[in-house]
Amino acid sequence: MVRKSRADSGVFKVEKEVQEEIKNLILSHKRNSVTSIHRKICEICKKNNWKQPTYYQVYAISKSLSPGLKKLAHEGKKEYQNTYDIIHRREASYPNEIWQADHTPLDIIVLNEKGKPERPWLTIILDDYSRAVAGYFLSFQDPSAIQTSLVLHQAIWRKSNPDWQICGIPEKFYTDHGSDFTSNHLEQVAIDLKINLVFSTVGVPRGRGKIEKFFSTINQLFLQDLPGYIYDRNDLAMILIGMPGIEKRLTRYPQLYSRIGFAHEFDKLSKDETHHILEYKWEELGLSIKLEDFSDYEAITSIIKITGGNFRLIQRLFTQIERILEINNLETITTEVVEAARDSLVIGIK
Repeated sequence: MVRKSRADSGVFKVEKEVQEEIKNLILSHKRNSVTSIHRKICEICKKNNWKQPTYYQVYAISKSLSPGLKKLAHEGKKEYQNTYDIIHRREASYPNEIWQADHTPLDIIVLNEKGKPERPWLTIILDDYSRAVAGYFLSFQDPSAIQTSLVLHQAIWRKSNPDWQICGIPEKFYTDHGSDFTSNHLEQVAIDLKINLVFSTVGVPRGRGKIEKFFSTINQLFLQDLPGYIYDRNDLAMILIGMPGIEKRLTRYPQLYSRIGFAHEFDKLSKDETHHILEYKWEELGLSIKLEDFSDYEAITSIIKITGGNFRLIQRLFTQIERILEINNLETITTEVVEAARDSLVIGIK
């Protein structure tokens, strides 16, 4: 026998005015226990000739209030946003879904082009899912739209270094509200490449812990052993390095390259399952698939070879295929389209 739920389940047998007073007391008294709240409401009820609630009724009403509402009332808007804001909880589910970008002045003094000591800026683009560094740029100039565009260009294209595998076009580009990130130039680039620009809330840069941690690692671990480190308490004279020197050291820094490239474990679909999925994907794009057509057959063979029959990878690949078809106004999936889509992904080689 299944026990029937009560018709009045979740309904408090407490007068509406009393319920409101209980909620007000709970939300306005952060440190008070339920016992204390019960005592206070009983005093209020006596003054207003209301029926006094039981301790368990007060407890039930307290439990019914959402944790978020209590957080907002007790700790303020900032703490509430840090805990519950969607941007704060933003995390990627696969590579190239979200890229983050930011700048920081490095904690080191180096010689600029004129031989004068100066503090350089580092700009980084980080893949949120893998924490791989997609692109970086060192400069003595303050951050600008031009610098950001140069880093984004480097991040998107294939690198000359064979160990630096990450490249492609991100679905979302997450930045703060700096003028370089909100420039018309970057906005036009995003429109042309179908990238969704996402900005953190002004004054509340949540969800950026990964890139801040990377900056912290560079400043605290990489730079501390180099001459010119600004927190070095050694008063002896030192010979400062130039920009080429620090850039050369940075490219060899293990923490940079440990974030570059990664592999996936694939659970293979059967041949029939893969063909069924691909037929569905073709239809989803409004295209008809004809296996007797050599172009379709060649494209399918290429997709199977690239994905190894991994369903999740097929999904990601078709996201890029759809984007390439749209950008180039194409109506046919060819091997060239498939290979261009592959180049937009980070695919590890086992």
